[in-house]
Amino acid sequence: MARNGLLKSHSTTKPANGYIFENGTKTLWTQGESTQEKTNAHTNGFANGISKSNGLLSSNGVSSSAPNGGPPINEDPPLYPRKWAENFESVPYMTAILTFFGFYLLMIMGYINYLLFVPNVAKEKNREGYPDLYEKFVLFYSRYVYRRIVDCFNRPVTSVPGAIITIKDRETPDYGWTFKYTGTESTCLNLASYNYLGFGENTGLCTERSKESVKQSGCALCSPSGEIVQGILVPIGHNKCNKMNDKSRYSTFSKENLYLTLSFPAPSSLEAGLQKALLEGQPHSGKPWRKILIVVEGIFSMDGSIVRLPEIVRLKNKYKAYLYVDEAHSIGALGPTGRGVTEYFGIDPREVDILMGTYTKSFGSMGGYVAGSKSTIDYIRANSHVRSYATSMPPPVAMQILTSMRIIMGLENGDEGNVRHSSI
Repeated sequence: MARNGLLKSHSTTKPANGYIFENGTKTLWTQGESTQEKTNAHTNGFANGISKSNGLLSSNGVSSSAPNGGPPINEDPPLYPRKWAENFESVPYMTAILTFFGFYLLMIMGYINYLLFVPNVAKEKNREGYPDLYEKFVLFYSRYVYRRIVDCFNRPVTSVPGAIITIKDRETPDYGWTFKYTGTESTCLNLASYNYLGFGENTGLCTERSKESVKQSGCALCSPSGEIVQGILVPIGHNKCNKMNDKSRYSTFSKENLYLTLSFPAPSSLEAGLQKALLEGQPHSGKPWRKILIVVEGIFSMDGSIVRLPEIVRLKNKYKAYLYVDEAHSIGALGPTGRGVTEYFGIDPREVDILMGTYTKSFGSMGGYVAGSKSTIDYIRANSHVRSYATSMPPPVAMQILTSMRIIMGLENGDEGNVRHSSI
C-alpha cells in the first residue's frame, strides 16, 4: 500500500521505505541508505536519469558549473519544487500467509459443499431449452464462497453515511442463503465511506436548500439537457465545463486512438508504452495513432495513492500526447482549497486536456463534470448523446452541489468549508 504525505515546505520525517521528492531530486530510502535519482530524465550529463557523483549536481539536485570551469548545464526546472514524502507500506509475511490461507480454505470448503450438499434454493428450475443464467465459476463463487461472508459486507444501512451509521440487524437460518430482520438496529462506527467532507447528511444548509428547491422547482425537470440552459462551473481553472450524467462520460472517443491507462501512481512504465506506441503504431497495420491519450486517476481509490502528476505532465508534453485525469476521489478533498490534484502539485489545470470528476463523493450528491478547453467541451456537448437523450439533473441534486461547493469555497457558513477540508 502506498500513501502520500502532504506537500510541505518544512522538513518531513524520513520514511522507512519509500521516496522523498525535493527540488527535482528523488531520494530512495531503504533501511537507512539512500540513492538519488533525477526526476527529470531527459537532462544533459546523465545516463538513464541517474545522477552522477561527478560534481554536476549541487546538494539540492540543481545543476551547478560543468567540469573545467565550463558554462553551467541547462536543465529543466525541478518537477517537485517543494518536499513531498511518499512512503510504501510492505505487507508482513504472516499477514499475507494467513490471508491467502483463509481464502483458499474458504474455496476448498466451498467445493466440498458444492459437491456434497446442494440445497434446493441453489437449484435452477424450469430451465429446459434455456442457457444457464450464470457462468459456472461465478455461480459457484457467489453461492458457496461469497455467501459465507456476505453478512460481513451487505448490511442494510438505515441512516446517512456519516461518521456513525445505523444498520438493521438480521439473522440467517440457513448459513447465508436467506435472511430475516430481527426488528432491532445497531449503531456502528463508519470506516468505509466516500462521504469525504460529510456533506451526505440529513441536516444543515445543503439539506435545507435542497428541500426548498423541491418546493420551488419540483423533484425533476423531465427534459434532456439540450432543451434547458444549465451548467455547474467547477472552480478548478479551466475555462469551460460541462455537467454530465455518470453513464455518459466515455462515449465521445473514436476508434483509431490509443488509451494508455496508469493503474499505479508511479509512471515508470508509461514512457516505455509511449515510445512503443510511437515506434510501432497500430497493431497489424502499423499506421500511426491519430491521438494518444494518457488516462490516470488523481487519487487511486483502492490504496489512497496520489498520482505523480508532474512526471505525467512532463511525459505528456515530451511525446505530444493528451492527458485525461479522473478526479473522482481527489476533487474537493485534495489541495489547499479542494481544487484537486493540480492544485496539490501547483500545476496549471490547462496542462491537463480533460479533467473529469464526480459530484457523488466530496459533494454528497450525484452526477459529474468534464472540464477542458472550449473547443473540447463544445464538441462533447454537440456529439454526446447526453444532450438529446439523457435526463437533466434534478433541482435538489443541483442545489446540493452548488451549496456544498460554495461552502468549500468559503462563500457560505463562514469557515465551515475549511474546517471540513482540514479534517481529512
